[in-house]
Amino acid sequence: MMKKNLLIIACTFAVSLFFVQCNSKEKSQEKIVEDMLEQKIKEHKEGLENGTNTQFMDALRITMNTINKQCPIMIDEITRLDSCSIADNGSSVSYFYTITNMDGFDKSVFKESIKEILVQAVKTNPDMKILRTAKMSINYKYSDPKGGEIVAVQVTPKDYE
Repeated sequence: MMKKNLLIIACTFAVSLFFVQCNSKEKSQEKIVEDMLEQKIKEHKEGLENGTNTQFMDALRITMNTINKQCPIMIDEITRLDSCSIADNGSSVSYFYTITNMDGFDKSVFKESIKEILVQAVKTNPDMKILRTAKMSINYKYSDPKGGEIVAVQVTPKDYE
């Protein structure tokens, strides 16, 4: 039963990351799962303090594995999500992207503007609420098609609170 609940939590989190909207009939199920996630977040916070946050961490790992199985995922015309991961200590998640077409891509403008854009997205996107509530840092790494790093950005709780 616990594994089933954990899988439900993980799948719901994965779906929310992909910005899937539920219809009104599914809203009651969404609320139930949201309540379960809130409880797991509370357990995660407590676990960070005493080292027992395994259920929440397991749910996040399952979510990350589910997303990784679907990668690469084109986010827009030139941005591809290659993979994601969670830090062993549960303090952060990381997303690894590739800019697939560098034609006309201005690296300097991108580097100057991307952190502000990402911070705003983390602050306002309801799908990021789980990570905000858990006070996790979110790392974003953007690479060029040859694997060279364009920019790495970390959005911390200080940035989005």
